[in-house]
Amino acid sequence: MSIGTSLHALTDFANDVMPFHDGLAAIAELGYETVMLLDRPGKPTMMRGDRPACSLLDIASSDRAAVREAVEAAGLKVVAVHWGRMRLGSADEVAACAEGLGQALSWCAELGCRIVIPNAGAAPEPGLSTDDKADLIARLAAVLMGALAEAPDDLCLAVDLHYHSPLETVSDCERLFDLAPNPRAGLTLNIGHLTTNRQEGWRLITEHPERVHVVAWKDHQLQPPADAPHPVVYSTELGQGDSPFARYVHALCESRLEPEHLITFEHVPQTGKRAALGRSLAYWRRLWERPER
Repeated sequence: MSIGTSLHALTDFANDVMPFHDGLAAIAELGYETVMLLDRPGKPTMMRGDRPACSLLDIASSDRAAVREAVEAAGLKVVAVHWGRMRLGSADEVAACAEGLGQALSWCAELGCRIVIPNAGAAPEPGLSTDDKADLIARLAAVLMGALAEAPDDLCLAVDLHYHSPLETVSDCERLFDLAPNPRAGLTLNIGHLTTNRQEGWRLITEHPERVHVVAWKDHQLQPPADAPHPVVYSTELGQGDSPFARYVHALCESRLEPEHLITFEHVPQTGKRAALGRSLAYWRRLWERPER
């Protein structure tokens, strides 16, 4: 079982000052084996011989073979690429997203991975019922099925479960499965956001294991600090929040599922990110030693 992380765990979305190669080296030195890359439109690109001064790159416009070489030179493997361009407001946007996501799947061979993690877009407001989001979930299903139509059979999509998106709850996911019958249209089981949404996310492992392609080990606090940047969502290092990780470990052990595993967080001060990422890895390893029943 390999374990990875994301470069965004070491940097800051608004002030990305972690050089790409330095971030890869730090991740490998901490003991991680794989890395998720984020495609960020409009950010710097990487061509052969470049050493970008930031970690978040425009993967779509980069030399992806050069990106892969840099990752592998650090002793890591690209496990997935995050694609964050989902727009579901109209039929034209759905068609454009299906085409764009299909193109992202074509990057996998160049990057040496088999998974694209798309965001799910945004719902009008958080906490809507599955029926209230029925049209959005149907459009999301159309994007996924369209993107997979011409993709090789070994590639899959793992939509990120996220607060304030069309996929926030177990019920939302089950509606998506009904509308997108291809099991390669699956999930990134984002434990932190499931915690924030008070969801029994481990049920997705036990009841729909074929859809769980990635498990994102994130720890969210249900009561964010008063000075938190978001009033509801607060992501911290593993073991410092309220995520019921033991339930997920138990479900995974019972299912014999072998998804990809990623540890990440957002709301850790920049100066403490590297140490927190190391502690999170040690905590994750301890979870598997004696899973609580």
